[in-house]
Order: sequence, then structure tokens, then C-alpha cells
Amino acid sequence: MQYQTILVKHIETALINGQVDEHTAIRLKSQGCIYQTRDEILDHFEVIFRELVNYYQERLRHRILKGAEFIDSLAPDDPRRIPAMDKYDGLCKQLNESEDREHGTSNSNIT
Repeated sequence: MQYQTILVKHIETALINGQVDEHTAIRLKSQGCIYQTRDEILDHFEVIFRELVNYYQERLRHRILKGAEFIDSLAPDDPRRIPAMDKYDGLCKQLNESEDREHGTSNSNIT
């Protein structure tokens, strides 16, 4: 029950923050655990949490790509260029931090 509660809180927070769409949130929350042993239960929730992390990272990658396309479409002197580049850098930093946590490292760099 504790793992399910933690999972639901993470998913609801991600939904509120726009990090996950409603369909995905419902799908992840509805994956009930029917396992009995501790190891089976841990494995079940690890799979769901990894799926959530992968979804979040893919969504960030998509936003980064869209940001790069937007930046490329701007003239060098466009006043939106610097804020767009700052946002792009922030998204890259979020993705790097997420991947670092996932792999237990701190030196990957996407730009």
C-alpha cells in the first residue's frame, strides 16, 4: 500500500505540473499490484517508476527538439532568442539531472 500511495502522489504531482498527460497518469495509476512477495512487489513498482521516468525524459527530449527548432527559426537579433535559449538550456539541464539520477552519475552534458 505504501508504494502505491507514493506512486499515486508522484503521478498526481507530475500531472499537476504538466509533466505527464492525463491518459498516461490514469494508465500508470491503474496498474494494480497482485503480487505477494516483497521482491515481486518491489519489482512491480520499479517497472512502473521506470516507465514514468522514461516517459518524463522522452517528453523533455521532445520539448528540447521543439525548442531547438524554434531557436533556429529566429533571427539572431530577435528579442525572443535569448529567453528561448535560456529555456532550452534549462530543459537540457533537467534532462541531464534526470539521466544522472537514473544512472547514478553527474557528468553527462546535452546541449
